[in-house]
Amino acid sequence: MTTRAGQSVGIVIYSMYGHVTQLAEAEKAGIEKAGGSATIYQVAETLPEEVLQKMYAPPKPDYPVVKPSDLLKHDGILFGVATRYAGWPAQLKTFIDSLGQLWAKGSLSGKFVGAFVSSA
Repeated sequence: MTTRAGQSVGIVIYSMYGHVTQLAEAEKAGIEKAGGSATIYQVAETLPEEVLQKMYAPPKPDYPVVKPSDLLKHDGILFGVATRYAGWPAQLKTFIDSLGQLWAKGSLSGKFVGAFVSSA
């Protein structure tokens, strides 16, 4: 991805075990090295805490939980995706489904969008 100096990127992730978090930090470092800025957001967790404990999931990173309006602050959006049986996790799907109002108004038009994936 090429980022022009001064461009802002919102990095939206879901990471249960930290693999996508590591990739997001590397993406952010690359964007900043190229002269841009980046903010990492996480989507809201939908699993109950007792389920996460049974899955041995570590605590979530200290990133803000993304709201649809957060995407309006940025020139582009990167989605960090952990695959679940060849699909996106439900937590990320839930967030993307919440973007319908922005899409209907054309508020996301002109923003560049990309994704990075971990299947670890």
